[in-house]
Amino acid sequence: MKKTIQLILFIAVVTISISALNSCDSSTYEEISKITNPTYEANMKSIFTSNCTSCHSENGTQQSPYLTTYAEVKDGIENGVVLCIIDNPEDCFYSDIMPPAGRMPQTTIDLIKLWQTNGYVEQ
Repeated sequence: MKKTIQLILFIAVVTISISALNSCDSSTYEEISKITNPTYEANMKSIFTSNCTSCHSENGTQQSPYLTTYAEVKDGIENGVVLCIIDNPEDCFYSDIMPPAGRMPQTTIDLIKLWQTNGYVEQ
């Protein structure tokens, strides 16, 4: 019985570890800082999916602006709302830090700004 419980625990730990490795798509500072031509598909989509769409989508808590598509993200950045809220919330009409889980790393914010500067390349 003891060996069965140990085996079950071992399988559970391995399964959870593999799931965590597969679901986590974060980038290191070094990886992000080497990106010179970010695109929506290669870079922005995963940033906004992991940080924003749980609230800012039709399937989330439906808070505007929606940030699930290229057009929505581009529009949110072009109108100044998204970058203001994630980079300098104290200077915006909105005082809470976004995303609610905590401020994004500055390298990620800088990558979004670079995408904007480069003209919102989609692919």
